Amino acid sequence: MRKLKITREKAFSAKLITVKIYIVDPNSGDLTVSGERCRKLGEIANASSAVFEIGEEAARIYVVNREKSPDKDLINDYYDIPAGSDDVELTGRCIYDVNTGFPFRFENVTVTPEMQAHRSVNAAEYGKVLKKARVRGAVIGAVIGIAVIVLLAVLFRAGNSGAKTYAVNGFSIDLPATFREYDPEPGDYAYFENRYVSVWVTRYGYEDGEEFTSMSLDEFSKARRTFLENEDGIRDVKTLPGDIPGCSFVYRDGSDDLTYHDYYYRSANACWIVEFCCDTSDAEKYEKQFAEWAKTVVLPQNAAV
Repeated sequence: MRKLKITREKAFSAKLITVKIYIVDPNSGDLTVSGERCRKLGEIANASSAVFEIGEEAARIYVVNREKSPDKDLINDYYDIPAGSDDVELTGRCIYDVNTGFPFRFENVTVTPEMQAHRSVNAAEYGKVLKKARVRGAVIGAVIGIAVIVLLAVLFRAGNSGAKTYAVNGFSIDLPATFREYDPEPGDYAYFENRYVSVWVTRYGYEDGEEFTSMSLDEFSKARRTFLENEDGIRDVKTLPGDIPGCSFVYRDGSDDLTYHDYYYRSANACWIVEFCCDTSDAEKYEKQFAEWAKTVVLPQNAAV
């Protein structure tokens, strides 16, 4: 046996995609990817790595973004590992491409004509799925938008009594003193939490993709919404009202529904997401407060960020 290490670099997909790692195995029934029966090795979250044991024979490894949707065969990448006894180390990331579903791409390998053809076929087929998803998302957004207007008329309550300024590496936000700062997850800039609400801060700069240094705030927010509308487990995506661009959505986490409110910002050389999360049953209570807290955000003034 030998070890296969796959490192997933931080990317725009952030926390919302956990890629799945498969190895072609004709005797397995875990999943069929691009017509090949595969056995699941594990999963890799954004900005993390994992090590798997594989045999010394030649093997094809698939990295799959989605495994429980009709387009599961369309968003994947593969690499053929030659036979041998030496350990293997691969790296890659989910690339920024709204038209192909933010697919994972291996980066430290030679892309063969066969691999490129595979990627091209996937992209073309996924385009058909994307058109259907956009139509569906537009219908859902219209219905939810009406509900938002009604809720905003009745849900405003006092927002930031007992507020405290939390500062991390030049970033700051005013939150109630009940919040605590914790070490952020891999790929995040800062993380705060109290008993009922979590707040993630994520920065996307040059190291995550050169486009983030020149992308406008409007382009960034539109790309983020397109991503959310096409991600498994997410529903009820809607644009948030107010001066700060943002989206809210519901995400299924095990047996629980969580509601997220994303707000988008831009500094000199990066795009930012400040993400508030609570149980969906509490979403109405916190919606206005999330908007007020988002207004207190101050981004680092250093030109490098």
